[in-house]
Amino acid sequence: DTWLKDTKLVINVIPGMAECDECNELFHVIEHEGYCPNCGSFEKTILSGKDFLIREIHIPEG
Repeated sequence: DTWLKDTKLVINVIPGMAECDECNELFHVIEHEGYCPNCGSFEKTILSGKDFLIREIHIPEG
């Protein structure tokens, strides 16, 4: 028994999206294994999916 026993962790996954540096195609990094589905380049700029945000912490009273 700890004071955190009723605590829940809620995770909202942000998809890893990137823009190809060669042809500017936007794509989902994991689905395409890091390669641009349009031109096949591996050169990309990551746009989302590298960060996280703690939005709320709920601690039960009692």
